Amino acid sequence: MDEIDFFISQLKSEDFGVRLNAIQALGEFQDLRAVGDLLSLLSEPEWQIRNAAIESIVNIKDHTIIDTVANYLRSDDANLRNAAMQVMEKMGGDVVTPLCKNLEDKDDDVRIFAANTLGNIGDKSATPSLLKALNDKNENVFYAVVEALGKIGDSSAMEDLLIKLKEKDIWDRFVIISTLGLMADERAVKSILTQFEYEELKLAVIDALSKIKFEGSLPQIVSVINNDPDTDIKIEGLKALFSIGLQCYNFARIERNSILSDFLLKNFKMIDFRSLEPLIVEVFKSENTELKEKIINILNWVNIKFPIKPIIDLLRIEELEEKAYDILLKQNDIDFKDFKEIFEKEDDDKIKALLIKSLGFRVDAASKDFLENMLSVDNPTFIVAASEALLLQLSDSDVTPNIIDKLFNLIRDSKGDVKNTAKSVLVVLAHLPEVQGKLKSIFSQKNDKLIKEAIEIVSISNNSNFFDNVISFVEHPSSEIKKEVFQTINYLSKIESNRNFFIKHQYIDKVYNGVYDKDDYVKIEAIYALGSLNTEKSFEILKSILYDSSFSYFKPYIVRAIKECGRKSEIIDIFIELLKSGIDIETKLIIINAFREFNDPRPIECISDMLFEESEDDIKGEILITIGELGQVDELDFILPFFDDDNWYIKNAAVISLSKIVDDRVKLHLIELLKNSNKIEDEIIIKNIIAALKSYPDQDTLGVLIPYLSNNIYSFYVYETIFKIVSESTQLSEQLFDMALSQNNTSTIRLAISILRELKIFDIKDKLISLYNSSDLESIKFSILCYMRALGIDDTNLYCENISEESQLTLLNFLCSKKNHRFGV
Repeated sequence: MDEIDFFISQLKSEDFGVRLNAIQALGEFQDLRAVGDLLSLLSEPEWQIRNAAIESIVNIKDHTIIDTVANYLRSDDANLRNAAMQVMEKMGGDVVTPLCKNLEDKDDDVRIFAANTLGNIGDKSATPSLLKALNDKNENVFYAVVEALGKIGDSSAMEDLLIKLKEKDIWDRFVIISTLGLMADERAVKSILTQFEYEELKLAVIDALSKIKFEGSLPQIVSVINNDPDTDIKIEGLKALFSIGLQCYNFARIERNSILSDFLLKNFKMIDFRSLEPLIVEVFKSENTELKEKIINILNWVNIKFPIKPIIDLLRIEELEEKAYDILLKQNDIDFKDFKEIFEKEDDDKIKALLIKSLGFRVDAASKDFLENMLSVDNPTFIVAASEALLLQLSDSDVTPNIIDKLFNLIRDSKGDVKNTAKSVLVVLAHLPEVQGKLKSIFSQKNDKLIKEAIEIVSISNNSNFFDNVISFVEHPSSEIKKEVFQTINYLSKIESNRNFFIKHQYIDKVYNGVYDKDDYVKIEAIYALGSLNTEKSFEILKSILYDSSFSYFKPYIVRAIKECGRKSEIIDIFIELLKSGIDIETKLIIINAFREFNDPRPIECISDMLFEESEDDIKGEILITIGELGQVDELDFILPFFDDDNWYIKNAAVISLSKIVDDRVKLHLIELLKNSNKIEDEIIIKNIIAALKSYPDQDTLGVLIPYLSNNIYSFYVYETIFKIVSESTQLSEQLFDMALSQNNTSTIRLAISILRELKIFDIKDKLISLYNSSDLESIKFSILCYMRALGIDDTNLYCENISEESQLTLLNFLCSKKNHRFGV
């Protein structure tokens, strides 16, 4: 057995990889003995096998197989048929002759496939046979032949195509006009322009003219732009002007109906926006704020450079300020001298502040120096803007001692936004040795105001290098400083490395002392700090003060701190005991919410008992929701009675609770509630019932939801719920359609069709076609067209009679995308 025989034998291997390697090897050997075996693989179900076989067959270049491959076009096997077309396309001119013979085959599909393949090959020698096939009586063969001529681009076909343009009906002219555009021959322009008189063909005509690029067609295109009421046609007309090379300066009047903005949005990739600068600047001068906003959105989206002066004028319009500023940020390549000149001429401080802030996106030395100088001016607005810009611009290498000094001076001498913004910059720079040196210097001073600010910078910057410094102030006379110290411990201890550092240095006793401080706010922060430390000792301290009567007022804070300690089992026992002993409302709410976070069923018995003893509605509501969150079906008997509670808050909590528990009894209660929704006055409860029904994908649920689908108040929520139900149980799709139809409500039917379209449900195609043909309602017909188009469904007997132009265009566009099938129109 030689190598070729060996690889041929491997084609039958059960190992996918072995087969694939064998196919590729046979192609490289280019031995004719392998061709027959490779051809047999063209109908394989695995696309990788088929593609590899195609490449190897083409690589062997055995021209004796051409007739065999061409004959595969008759096959009912789609894989084999498509593979044959690919083989012939890759073999190129050698297969033109047999394919041309297939243009006369009695099988319509074979003629279509032959024409498609000839078009993809692009050999001009096929033109005479294709021109002969223009007389084919099958409409779909005609489409394929015309398209093939367009792909080949042989100008000798022009005269025959122009004759057909006059002879054929309006539907066939689409493909002819499109092909003439692809051939890009100016001789066709005159005939194409005559088709402008047909409303249905305008878009096709404009597209063809944009490809031919003949300037003599400009007057007619301009006339359509200015006179046709259809926005899409205007936009495509503008696109054609750009394609041909004509800019839009002479058509500024179209901005009055916003066509310019729509055009820019749809075609931004093909436009040199600099060339449109005069027109856009003119638009910015108009009083149409909505239009200006559209243009701004486009300029932001395409991320282009633009003159700064018109942008500054837009900054003065309050509703456009934010978006105009986004454009301003993109102009960071403007020469700084020009920027400074604009800044100095500006009188409005608000605009000047925005200009200062925009420098944060520049990286040049001149702008950095400018911002540094702004830190010393008398205008607080400018200082804040400069600080925010520096926050964006500064890298470690840019930071000078002078900048650091100015920032520390601002937190020492300023108030409000100035101080806070300067502090934000220092937080970012806190890792630098120069900043750390300044902070340590402050800690050694007796300026309580600065010490407090320094501690806050340490806290936000998460710098454990200053733990010793911060802790040294834990017994400081100032309550404000002590409070800041404990907040810092609380924040930094939530990070494991910091907590370990803190514990290692035995600082817990100092925090413990804080819970006995005379200032209540300091006490609270010390309690929270103990919780975040999460050690055995801090946990024991919190437990001891929890039961200390002198700390009764602080019980809610202690409970919150204990909740952070991470000892779930022990904490649950403590909280259950607290609930049984009688505590204030706030602490009860904290504990009940904590049970939800712990996700442990042990507290259920305790809180279930509370349901019938508790007088506070807030507590009862939270208990109900917690029981539901813990998902215990056995607790349904505790929840169900509250469906009938007179208090809407309790009733709503019961609905939310049951939405977390999936059980048939729950479903029955939810359905019953929705059926009798006239007794429920609160919309929120009904919306929650609708949302809860998502868990029950069955016909009963659909039945109770369908009547609400057309309700303006609930339609969104019902749509969402039905969508989820049908997506989980697609066999309900037909029931959904039938139920919607039985409502005899246009809105309900349309929304049901929309759901089925989004879910890509094909099963109801026949029913939809029947409805399309029987319905007199325009909106229903249009919804069905959208469904068909979105799902790419063909062979549909749709008709354009008695529907609007909008619907006709939708169908027409769809038909033009389906050239290989016959449609009754």
